[in-house]
Amino acid sequence: MADVSVLKEAGMSVDELPADQQEALGKLDQSELDALASIRKKLNADEAEVSGYALRRSGDGAIIW
Repeated sequence: MADVSVLKEAGMSVDELPADQQEALGKLDQSELDALASIRKKLNADEAEVSGYALRRSGDGAIIW
């Protein structure tokens, strides 16, 4: 199983995800988790070339990046 701590270090609340989403993360290999963490760090940094917008998904109220 890959180490999801890289996602936590990038600011993602992995422990708060629903069980099915945590299971999906558990199926990823380490390079895929590292890529997700890298993307999240860039979004958090709000660099000029990368910007994220919080969007409300219709129906469920979840926030996506």
